[in-house]
Amino acid sequence: MRYLTARFGHLLVVLFAVTFLTFMLVNVLPGDVAYDMAGLDASEEEVEAIREEIGLNRPALLRYVEWLGGILTGDWGKSFITSEPVWDAIKTRFPVSLELVIVAQIMAPLLALPL
Repeated sequence: MRYLTARFGHLLVVLFAVTFLTFMLVNVLPGDVAYDMAGLDASEEEVEAIREEIGLNRPALLRYVEWLGGILTGDWGKSFITSEPVWDAIKTRFPVSLELVIVAQIMAPLLALPL
């Protein structure tokens, strides 16, 4: 039982580290989702208004803590592209993804054996 508890603790540490590093790396990359949402002919004021609306003007660490809290409480946010809740988008697309995984798992050994 102690082994399982230790492994679960390691899992939590790794998940935290991966999400934190990914979130921070995305923030240091060039580009901004506000420019994509505003369009090519948007003024700087329009882009800044979008940044304000979606919270990109706040510190990255604060946004990470809010994101993590939302993930833990089931509020996965809203898609920037479709404006639908992220959880709803995952639920509608999951069956097709699962079907693809199952077919791939069946096909992989069949194709690998002749090789």
